[in-house]
Amino acid sequence: MPYLDHRWLTLRQANELGGRVRPGEHSSIAVFWKRLEVEKEDENEKLEKRSIPLLRYYPVFNAEQCVGLNLPVLDDWHEELKARNEKAENVIQQMPNAPKIVEGGSLAAYFPPQDLVRVPKIQDFESPEAYYSTLFHELGHSTGHETRLNRPGVTGQVVFGSCDYSREELVAELTSAFVCAEVGIDNSNLQNAASYIHGWLHALEGDSRAVIAASGQAQRAANYIQGNTEEDHSSDSIREPDAVKP
Repeated sequence: MPYLDHRWLTLRQANELGGRVRPGEHSSIAVFWKRLEVEKEDENEKLEKRSIPLLRYYPVFNAEQCVGLNLPVLDDWHEELKARNEKAENVIQQMPNAPKIVEGGSLAAYFPPQDLVRVPKIQDFESPEAYYSTLFHELGHSTGHETRLNRPGVTGQVVFGSCDYSREELVAELTSAFVCAEVGIDNSNLQNAASYIHGWLHALEGDSRAVIAASGQAQRAANYIQGNTEEDHSSDSIREPDAVKP
């Protein structure tokens, strides 16, 4: 996956900064080239200027591959800290058996093989509410990991646009809506979620049983994110119909 830090160092530079490359990391190649102007005698023993290419390459490591580097912080975090929702942050930090969360870039996604959630930085969203809604959506997907609630929509081979894919998206968005409601995300964002959910219901051809099943799975996922990992017997009345079991 691409690194979010644009700074690269040689092994020597990392050591000079008091840091080191983490064990097991692999270097990348940085290529430097330019044209040198040199003077050379021609056949008449006259000096003439010639341009010759100079090419060098160096093995380098990204700053994210290193530890202990004394590098300046890239961003001013003051505005970001103001945008953080304390209640939402507490839920994220206290999620049991949580996946790794990496902020930056332009993509929001959950990667099951690495058990990793990637989400753009909060400053890159239209609002803090949109950031948390997106992050809870991806955390909703992560609850389907085999070490958590083990949903086939996450652990199985799912094809984009298929019914299984649509069901999992429905579960993730309902999970986000449930958690957002708990932490006090404003109603305008929940209205956007409703529009998104309607789209996936359309993909499922309006199957009413699908939303009942997804609601039960989403409630369990929302409970998990909020730290309630015990079996919720209060949801036993919302059972997944045999016809839509993955």
